[in-house]
Amino acid sequence: MWLSRCRLWRWLLACFIILLIANIWFVPWTKITKHGKVTNSYEQQLQATRKARSFQDIQREKYDTIVHRNTSESNKKSIRSSADDFSKEFEINIKLGRWDSNQRFKYFDFVVIGDRFEELSDMYSVSLATQSSLERLYSLAEVSHHWTAAISVSVFIVGEDFFLTEIYISYLRQCFTEVRERVTFHLAYSSEYPAASDYPSLVVNRTQNCSHPKQVLSELVALRSPETVDWLNSYEYPQNHLRNHARKNCQTPYVFLTDVDIIPSTGMADALDIFLTQQNHTNLCAYVIPAYELHDSVTFPENKSEILQIIEKGLARPFRRMVYKNGHFPTNYEKYTKCWPPAISSKSCRLYSPATGASQSKASVTQTQE
Repeated sequence: MWLSRCRLWRWLLACFIILLIANIWFVPWTKITKHGKVTNSYEQQLQATRKARSFQDIQREKYDTIVHRNTSESNKKSIRSSADDFSKEFEINIKLGRWDSNQRFKYFDFVVIGDRFEELSDMYSVSLATQSSLERLYSLAEVSHHWTAAISVSVFIVGEDFFLTEIYISYLRQCFTEVRERVTFHLAYSSEYPAASDYPSLVVNRTQNCSHPKQVLSELVALRSPETVDWLNSYEYPQNHLRNHARKNCQTPYVFLTDVDIIPSTGMADALDIFLTQQNHTNLCAYVIPAYELHDSVTFPENKSEILQIIEKGLARPFRRMVYKNGHFPTNYEKYTKCWPPAISSKSCRLYSPATGASQSKASVTQTQE
């Protein structure tokens, strides 16, 4: 009997020691809440970490949600993107750009080079130079479709726009062959609101809609922080700095200087190339190309005959004629409409014959010179 009691006490003592060790081991990992609920402190640490995540991480989750939205199978193109894909677009050190003379803007040249940019610069005597902020980059899909020569684009970025612009340029290059082949991108930012590139790696497998570049871009622009939006709304957009940035990176004797939402006429690059190579300039010279606003109900005109018919029907008018007439005062619209046929060899028409279509802003062709 005594031996049995000793064995029982030894068994109870062993159980007590085991429980004591277990309690010491697990107590730091558990906590009793005010409501008596046991919670795991690791889970609490994880929740705290999630609450303290950076803005960029949260934005990335929103982006992942956006890009996984369902779209119809008829207008989707499968794109598999990863962090490696994105990193290959912008292979730059954001701190090692080139300042302007007043150190107001930092420039980055040839950040993404079109596959045929060098070849097209040798083939044509004229390049298209333009500038844009993130929210207008969708126009490049149509611009590059109409303009068959090289295109130089300076993109203004602030804050997280560096990351968002990189994603959208990757999207454009994968969806649109013309963008991938013809367009070379340069970047610029203001010293007042520098671009930030310290983002963790992102791996996203998604099916992206290549039929609606404007919609895809709108969803990306919506990921901007409120601070970035407020700063952009109060800042005077440096369009002339960006125009010069794009112009100076062209590799051709002549430059078609335009805004990104201008849609060049069909065949304009070839027509300008022929026209400009036939000229013999001893001094600097600029040719003004007329621009028109088109009614939403008309299709893009293929030639001058079609644009004149649209003008006659009252469905096209000189750009911003009703807003700021003096803004396009140098354009002689009357001479352009009366000059027919548009023979490039005709002296009376030669200033305007290359413009055989419509656009949404004025533009000019200039000879490049520092």
